[in-house]
Order: sequence, then C-alpha cells, then structure tokens
Amino acid sequence: MIISKLGQEYTAVRSQSGQVLPQSGSDNVSSATKNADHVTISTQSASQEASALKAQEKYTEAIGLINQRSAANAAHEGSSAEGLVSLPPLEFFDKDDVEAYEEQLMSVLAARGIDTSIPIDLTTNSQGKVVVVGDHPDKAAIEQAFEDDMDLRNGFVQSANYFLFKEMATLHQQWSQKIESGVTEEVANLWLINAVQDSVSKSSGGLRLDNGSFNDPFGDKGGTISKAIKAYQG
Repeated sequence: MIISKLGQEYTAVRSQSGQVLPQSGSDNVSSATKNADHVTISTQSASQEASALKAQEKYTEAIGLINQRSAANAAHEGSSAEGLVSLPPLEFFDKDDVEAYEEQLMSVLAARGIDTSIPIDLTTNSQGKVVVVGDHPDKAAIEQAFEDDMDLRNGFVQSANYFLFKEMATLHQQWSQKIESGVTEEVANLWLINAVQDSVSKSSGGLRLDNGSFNDPFGDKGGTISKAIKAYQG
C-alpha cells in the first residue's frame, strides 16, 4: 500500500511484530520508478510490434502492386514472359538458392567456353530475355545460353528478385523505425514511396556476375530475407 503525505511517499510494510511501519521514501520511489518503467517498456513494446505488423502489411501490399504492374506491362507489350518481379511468391529464392544458382550458371558458362574472368553485366529486356549489358567478348554465347535454357533464365530472374525484395524488406523496416521515432506517417509514407521506386529502378539495371557470384546492387548489408518476405511467401 502506498501512502502520499506532504510530498513524501511511504510504502506500508508490516514488521515481524505485526506493526505497520513506514519505509523510506527513496525505496518507494525506486519501486514506483520500476513500475513506471515496466509500463513504459510494455507500451513501447506494443507500439513497436504494431509498427512492425503495419510495416509487414505495407511490404506485402507493395510487392502485390509491383507484380500487378509487371503483369500489366507484359500484357501491354504483348509478351507472356515474366518480368523481374512477376514470379509467384512460392518461387522466390533465398540466399542458399542464389548461391546454388550462381554455381549452376558458372558451370553452364564454363561448359560453353565462356570467359568468366571478365565481369558479366546481365539484365532482362522487354521480352523477358536475359541479355548482356555493354561489351563482352562472349556476349552472343552468353545470351544464347539463357535462350537455350528457360530454367537458367528463370534462375536469373529469381536471383534478381531476391536482392530486390531483400532491399524492400529493409526499407519497410526503416519505415517502421521512422514511425517509432516520431516521424508522421504521412512523411514516412512519402519517404517509403520514393525509396521503393528508386529500388525498383536500380533493380531494373540487372546484376553483375563477378568472380562466380552476383554483386548485390543495393550493397551487401549482411542481412538475410526478413520475416516480412517469409510471411509473404507463405
């Protein structure tokens, strides 16, 4: 029981004799502070969880919109080929899948006598074909390898998806952090829209195959696919 009197707080405690004695104010303040801290932490935790959930919902919505636009663009161009972001969710690559694909791609290129010591910049064109960006002595042979093997082509698309959606998940986590730090949702949403558009634009530039692996176009942040991506996949 807490008793307040003339600005002094006392916690009533019972001694061994059964008498109720006042305890020092400092101890009571400490107890009250701990209780207040507990309430504050609980409130913050609930707020962070709500923000994280909202970020996941916005992430899923953003991926859906990108897929719809990609499908619409393909239909408009009269192409049935899948764009960089139009593969079904269950076909998304994770980090291990990308690494396995890199090994497969290197093996295919080596079997065709293609010089992989030179970095290869790859992207997809409006017909969904994988093409080499810029000059490479084996450009024609590289493009033919993808033309001959649809699985090889799809693996490239899925690898590009991996890096794009990993970056988008990071952006939505940053959006959540901005909300938690006091930024208004309107301002945070505007930032997110611009950031996602920039990411999609950068992803359209394709991937560079260098020393047997793809360079992350967004920089290697040392992260893996977030829970948001896994949730969208499931």
